[in-house]
Amino acid sequence: MASDSSVSLGTEHVHLLNNDNFDEFANSRRFVWVMFTHPRSGRYSHFRPIYEKIAKHGQDDIVKCAVVDTTESYDLLQRLNIDGWNRGAPSLFLFNGIEKRKMYRGALREKEITEYLLRQKSPLVSKIDTNSLKSFQDQNDIVVVGYLSTEDTELYEFFEQLARSLHDDYLFGVSSDQRFVDDEWVIVPSIVVYKHFDEGKVVRDLTPDLQIMRLFVKEAAQPLIHEFLPEIHDDLLDAGISLGYIFTDGSTLSTQLAEVVKDLDRQHKNIHFGTWDLTQSPEMGEDLRLTTTTYPKFAIREPVKNYRYPLNNSSQPLEQALPEFVSDYLHGKLKPSIKSAPVPIPTTPPNPLIEVVSTTFSSIVHDPTRDVFIEFCTPWCGPCRALLPLLEGLARLYHEDERWKDKVVIAKMDAEANDTEGGDIRMFPTFRLYPAAKDGVKRGFVEFVETAGPRRVEDWARFIGEEGTWKAVLDVKKGVRII
Repeated sequence: MASDSSVSLGTEHVHLLNNDNFDEFANSRRFVWVMFTHPRSGRYSHFRPIYEKIAKHGQDDIVKCAVVDTTESYDLLQRLNIDGWNRGAPSLFLFNGIEKRKMYRGALREKEITEYLLRQKSPLVSKIDTNSLKSFQDQNDIVVVGYLSTEDTELYEFFEQLARSLHDDYLFGVSSDQRFVDDEWVIVPSIVVYKHFDEGKVVRDLTPDLQIMRLFVKEAAQPLIHEFLPEIHDDLLDAGISLGYIFTDGSTLSTQLAEVVKDLDRQHKNIHFGTWDLTQSPEMGEDLRLTTTTYPKFAIREPVKNYRYPLNNSSQPLEQALPEFVSDYLHGKLKPSIKSAPVPIPTTPPNPLIEVVSTTFSSIVHDPTRDVFIEFCTPWCGPCRALLPLLEGLARLYHEDERWKDKVVIAKMDAEANDTEGGDIRMFPTFRLYPAAKDGVKRGFVEFVETAGPRRVEDWARFIGEEGTWKAVLDVKKGVRII
């Protein structure tokens, strides 16, 4: 029987789905907009009124809104291979039948979601003329229009291909109306990205190169100053571009500061600048090592090495201090603020399981002579605590094997007390192997992917033997495991 919390998720406008009724519901509608959520999640509580409003006013015969309680539908999540937790936020998917689905990765706000659903229902490419441009632009913050000759069928087919590749993100239109072309001061063939911010539109010639045109549209659609939000933050980091955070108390930026940031963005395409409201998500200020008490505040995060560079203790207003700080960062003159636990005191005899902290990470994990297998854990992670005896046993086996004791290291690191190189660890425990160098330089890591069933020491040993440089195979007693 479903719990009270599960029953409360369904409403007049939001259909409650589970493993028993999901397939029939999804297959009998063109589109089903589904929220997978934990009913007691704080972020769900914040988002629920927004979802209700979208369901009440935004659904129609084409799109129906539904919800799945992740605490009551584990079998469904397993069958669909969907992560129902999503770092505490609701996961949103658009289903076109049970077999086709898209995960929504945008802002959890009514405007952005409504625009996204509109794009899914819209034609791949809409016909545009002078009279319809404004109404077309009003449908989305960003629209893309191609100005083409009616005779150029090959270029029109290419434009449709471009639209298909970016349909989730932008509305596409096309026009061959010469009066419209003249009014817009463009030359055929051209592509124009219209937007309700910054310079208003960006124009360039349309060429049949999908990679170049996709890049143009994406870059032209970027705002000079982003709005960083928790639900899109991981995707921004995964893009591998440094992020410059302007932290606010919910107030808008002064005109002077906004112009300084826009100028910096125009000059430096290898940093994305954006605002972050600390009154809504205060934990980010601590994560970026901010100590100043006045607003606005600023910090840079480098996502590849996962370094933080806070602008603390400046005697100047931010608009004056920012250009030099950004320049120093780009020229490698700044030192990152690294959070590290104290270096563990050596024990006698030495513990075979090495405890790594941020300040010792490079010397231990990047030792070119050794394969290093490391667990990233946290004190509150129950599975991490349960696995500790097994990890200690694995370390002892390698330490006692004369063939491998100087070639293989088994280690662990508290990812909450220490900054982790190579981006945030988002799942605990996470196991990685850093193989020894073959030519004097280490080449990153290989992540251990767990399979269903009990965790076994022999699985780790086999992984190290197969993926490590030294091929350090152990004869592990069968059956050493934890459930």
